[in-house]
Amino acid sequence: MSEDRRRAIIKPKDCTLAFGIPTTMDEYARQRPDRYDFMLGIAGGKKEYRVAVLNDLERIVPAIAQTGTRIEPAVSLERFGSVLRDPSRSVVTVFSHWKGDSVQFADGLATVSQFIGMVPLDFRGILDLCVCHPEGLAPRLRAERPQIGLIKYMNTQATVILWLWFYAALFRRLATKESTWLEALEATVTQFTDRLNHADLR
Repeated sequence: MSEDRRRAIIKPKDCTLAFGIPTTMDEYARQRPDRYDFMLGIAGGKKEYRVAVLNDLERIVPAIAQTGTRIEPAVSLERFGSVLRDPSRSVVTVFSHWKGDSVQFADGLATVSQFIGMVPLDFRGILDLCVCHPEGLAPRLRAERPQIGLIKYMNTQATVILWLWFYAALFRRLATKESTWLEALEATVTQFTDRLNHADLR
C-alpha cells in the first residue's frame, strides 16, 4: 500500500489490536514471574487478576471485535512480527506492559532491540504503542525504522479498563465516520478528556 497511511481513510478492518498481557486464565497460568511482569503488579493472584483485568477484557473486547477490528490475543514476539508483515494491517496497536527497557509479549519480556528487530524494514503503517511510558522504545524505533508512517505513544498511565473503553470508542468512530486514524484518535482523546473534566470526582 503506497498511499501515505497517515492521510488514508482507515476502517476497523485495517486495524489490529494485539494483546501482550494475558487475556484468559489459561494464559495467566502459563506465565512465570521470572519472564513476565504485568501479573506481578496486581496483588491477590488469579482471583484479583480476574476482577481487575479479565472481567473487563471479556466484556469489552468482543464489542471491539464487532466493529471489524482484528483481535490478536496472546501475541508472541514472533507473531507480532508476522502481523506487521501482513500488508493489509495498516494500523497495529500493541496493548501491553512496559518494564525497564522491555515490552511484555505472551512468550515473555522482549527488549527494545528484540522488539525493533521484529519490525520489518518495509513496514510503513501506523504503530500504536499502548504501553506505559515507552520512552526508551519510541525514539529508537523512529531512528532505526524511519519508514514507519507514524509511531504513537502516550505517557499517560491509566487502568486497563480505561484504555479498553478508549479503544472501543476509537474503533467505533472509525467504523461510523470517514476519517483518518489521526482524526479519529484526536476526536476520541477530546471526547475522553471532556468526560473526565466533567466527571464528579467527589
